[in-house]
Amino acid sequence: MSDGDDIAIRTSGLTKQYGPETGVFDLDLCIRRGEVYGFLGPNGAGKSTVMRMLVGLVRPTSGTATVLGHRAGTRSSLRGVGALIEAPALYPHLSGRDNLRILAGYASVPAARIAEVLEEVGMAAKADVAFRAYSLGMKQRLAVAAALLKDPALLILDEPTNGLDPEGMAGMRDLITGLRRDNRTVLLSSHLLAEVEHVCDRVSVIRRGRLIADGTVAELRRGADEGGLSVTVDSPERAAELVRRLPAVRSVAVVDGELRVVVDPREAAAVNRLLVVNGLEVSELRKHVLSLEDVFFDLVEDRQPTGPEPMEVVNR
Repeated sequence: MSDGDDIAIRTSGLTKQYGPETGVFDLDLCIRRGEVYGFLGPNGAGKSTVMRMLVGLVRPTSGTATVLGHRAGTRSSLRGVGALIEAPALYPHLSGRDNLRILAGYASVPAARIAEVLEEVGMAAKADVAFRAYSLGMKQRLAVAAALLKDPALLILDEPTNGLDPEGMAGMRDLITGLRRDNRTVLLSSHLLAEVEHVCDRVSVIRRGRLIADGTVAELRRGADEGGLSVTVDSPERAAELVRRLPAVRSVAVVDGELRVVVDPREAAAVNRLLVVNGLEVSELRKHVLSLEDVFFDLVEDRQPTGPEPMEVVNR
């Protein structure tokens, strides 16, 4: 398999302008076949715009994008793509099964495929209920079933867990994890960073249309500030004042009543000794492991683009 055959999505300099406003700027992405790829960013960062360009709903101002080896938005590229972008648009008065029958007819998909995708997304038992009677989670599942009808090599999912309760989110997470089979690629946009951390092989972060980081979660953690230590102490504000005096400490903060100290974890004994000698009661001291959420907020809050130049990308 050549390098080109191994790439599901590639963009180069992809840019979209709306008059004087830039929605996406000089975006370079490379998503491999068979991986679940998380696409993260604040509201208005440009995630949906990028996904719309990949399926031909929006035309780029400049730059290029290829999907499954073909120019994005062409019939050749769309043949292997299933997509759920923003809210599912299905007929409310028809059952889930009848909605899929209509879509299967337009896509020239065999009718037998309908039962397969209903089973795959866990909607077989509710297939004959009207779409308008579905819960939000059921509507999202049926929309994913619609995206799977063509048995696509690439699935593009824009906020598939939006508005779901915890049970619905867990079900969608299991569904996305199962989509890896048969070398299927998933491009997933989500605000639920804990879910993304569990299901994605790699992630990228964009802000104001610019790519500011991409790589595995572990690589992004290494590119952010070190996790340091988390300390549970009886007087965290007083503890923060004391710990700031240690020369090895780079930063100190009180987060949710807990002391967060950015320092080499090997300095844990010195931190503990300082607090105890000064009469504070330390009930827990542990190494703080950065979550994807920690890394995300570090990136989008501290690396805001201020000029026309593209931002430095972490771990490209």
